[in-house]
Amino acid sequence: GEAKYIFSTGERVTLRPGDVFFISPKSAYAILCDGEFLHDTINFLLYETEDNTPHLPSPYLHLVGENTSGFGQMFGRIVSLWQKKEFAFEMLCMSHLYELLALLYRDYSGSVENAYHRLLPARSYIDAHFAEDFTLYDLACLCRMSLTNFRREWKRHFSDTPMQYRDRKRLALAKEYLHGGYYSIGEIATRCGFEDASYFIRFFKKNVGTPPKEFQRRQME
Repeated sequence: GEAKYIFSTGERVTLRPGDVFFISPKSAYAILCDGEFLHDTINFLLYETEDNTPHLPSPYLHLVGENTSGFGQMFGRIVSLWQKKEFAFEMLCMSHLYELLALLYRDYSGSVENAYHRLLPARSYIDAHFAEDFTLYDLACLCRMSLTNFRREWKRHFSDTPMQYRDRKRLALAKEYLHGGYYSIGEIATRCGFEDASYFIRFFKKNVGTPPKEFQRRQME
């Protein structure tokens, strides 16, 4: 099945078949799912830091299915040892668990780093062409990623969406033009890639709090 984990921080993570998810015990979250969602769960405590918080790099680690081959067998081995409860089973379970976690950290770090580098062509393209028209599909193709994967990885690494990143670039340039005072509102809208002056004025006021003309007047004072 498939489920969405919604954290108190506002972060959202969708789990799909084959995924491995490692969650800090201090994380607060809710789970939403449509239909059946079956998953194996192992609850455990790691060693903690001096301030009594789990030694984790983030509230969660998410490794997608294509990178989790072999993890299912390791989960099964831990569960089997725990159920049989043979001599020293707790120590054996923990040894296998730490092995699993070490692989998770390694593979997660590798997949995150690779995804970040794969996103760079899209970010460079936006930096150079933010005043032009392009689609998310165009950006995903530059990175040789599916549209779904591109969206997910971009959000993970840059926190906003590609179009929000583009709009910030447009807004920064518009402010420079307004400060210079050489171009009309319509000319600035065109140079920054907005559909027309009316849309630019609405966009600017929504994101800055004042209309472009008012912003320009204050800059000139």
